[in-house]
Amino acid sequence: MRDQINILTVYYKNCGGGYFKRLNRMIKACCNNGWQAHYFSSGKFPISNPKAIYYSTPGLGNKSWLIAAYYLLILPFKILLTSRKEKIDLFLPFGLVYTFILSIPHFILRIPVITFIRSNWIEELQLAQKNKLVIILARLIIHIGAASSDLIVVNSETLKIEISKILGHRMGKKIKVLYNNIDPLSDSDLIKLRGNKHLFLKKLGITGNPFIIGYSGTLKPRKEITLLIKAFQKTDINNTILIIVGSGSEENNLKQLVKELSIESRIFFVGWQEDPIPIVACFDLMVHPTKFEGCPNSILDALTCEVPCIASDVTGVTDVLNEKELLFPPSDENAIVDRMKSIITDQQVYYRISELSKKQKQKLCFDWDKKLVDLCNNLLGENEN
Repeated sequence: MRDQINILTVYYKNCGGGYFKRLNRMIKACCNNGWQAHYFSSGKFPISNPKAIYYSTPGLGNKSWLIAAYYLLILPFKILLTSRKEKIDLFLPFGLVYTFILSIPHFILRIPVITFIRSNWIEELQLAQKNKLVIILARLIIHIGAASSDLIVVNSETLKIEISKILGHRMGKKIKVLYNNIDPLSDSDLIKLRGNKHLFLKKLGITGNPFIIGYSGTLKPRKEITLLIKAFQKTDINNTILIIVGSGSEENNLKQLVKELSIESRIFFVGWQEDPIPIVACFDLMVHPTKFEGCPNSILDALTCEVPCIASDVTGVTDVLNEKELLFPPSDENAIVDRMKSIITDQQVYYRISELSKKQKQKLCFDWDKKLVDLCNNLLGENEN
């Protein structure tokens, strides 16, 4: 196996979220291993390594037809030329849509592909109530993407089952599970992070020592932050606040809801954070009310900081939090209210939730970067043979 390997990936946005975080880490892992990582994106990633080579693509705002035209009709040929010039060895797209974009250079140059899937795109479209034609087109795209993939890597056993059902048994044989991981913090680092709680509250203009309920992640409809805000209002316990970390399409609607409920003094939006860990470490409880997930990075961040977590009993979440006491029925506002009240007001319940959350952390502490590099080396070795 050669020491120098050139990988290439493509991504549209660079505005946070689980996809971006893990893709960013993948590029860093390849660069740290001495490889060159070429990436096409509408924005530069926060990577200082000179082996990360950036190719700018147009942002194109919210003009979906322009975005589709560029990424489906123009970008594949730019990637083809770049791949030939730079002697790319391996494509590492995050999502079958991106694999579809790479299918032309893949078939012409015979470059192997490892596709990483973080969620069920068809389920997302169905929940968003997209019309049948859009869903049929999406199925066609992901089947072509799957056919172009030498290996498909998902981040949970549940997602593996779901994607296998969509792709069929033959394509399903290509699927391998690589969980998102937790990078454990030392006791001294944890103490230091928690010690910043007072400074964090001071920046928000908050005095005293309130109980902090937190959410971290993208602000999209499927995350059901509206449900969390309404549940928080109904909880109505003195000296509690809700911190919302993240950005997304629902942000303005959520802020408007907070105003309508007259709870602006108790709910704080702190925006997207490149590294949310310092804020998440200040939470007393993480609440993640979502309709579905791949493997939620926000919960992993909370477990890293040993912050107790409760979340929806849905696909993806249950692969991380597999204790019933840490789960509540999805889309059930009253269940969230009852769970938060019992945790905040009963120290024994809070201790129990804390200990169960720490238990979940242990199984996800492993070297993700090494496993990624091993996957790449194994596939390249097979192709050389």
